[in-house]
Amino acid sequence: DDPALTARFAQLVAASGIQAPRFAQVEMHGGVFANAMALPSLRRSAVVFTDTVLSRLDVDEVIAIAAHEVAHLEHYNRRRLQRASLMNLALIAAATLVVVIEHLLPSLATIVVYAWPALLFVALIARAQHRQRHETESDLRAVALTGDPEALVRALSKIHAIARLPRRWDVQLERHATHPSLARRIKTIREAAGSPPAVLAAAAAFHAPDGSASVI
Repeated sequence: DDPALTARFAQLVAASGIQAPRFAQVEMHGGVFANAMALPSLRRSAVVFTDTVLSRLDVDEVIAIAAHEVAHLEHYNRRRLQRASLMNLALIAAATLVVVIEHLLPSLATIVVYAWPALLFVALIARAQHRQRHETESDLRAVALTGDPEALVRALSKIHAIARLPRRWDVQLERHATHPSLARRIKTIREAAGSPPAVLAAAAAFHAPDGSASVI
């Protein structure tokens, strides 16, 4: 219901070239949960924000997050959505077939019981295989759509702070996570924007009061 924000949303959609999605917010009713989500659809896609995002981020930061979600909608075009829909139907058909086989061919029930979870696991792994790379691509596309890399950096930093998420993750954890760590995302965003890396002007020394340790 903010005309300035909805006007910026319209500009963003025009720059992306996708069919205009529905922009909506979810009321937290006093709770705090900072998140936004793209909901691709063959009928009409949507971008949903929690009211925490809209109330705690400034307009440029909200637009940066919206651009990231719009990039997801660009990626999940009609062809990809149709393919995902066929995969879902195939999994439903396979689940139905499992039940039928268990009733009609009890001798194969043991094989089916073990084969079905394996099939489902492989299908889910295949679906999530490129998720982290896609998140990075969406960050970079958001920068291209808005021309404001620092707004995206600020927005991501605020969302991580609200959620009390660390800036850096364990290497093994990050390798298998759906999203890169905040530190890696900021580094990639600034590198793509051509921003010079941050440097320390001079060394700083910190000493424990009792003289037992020091850090430079």
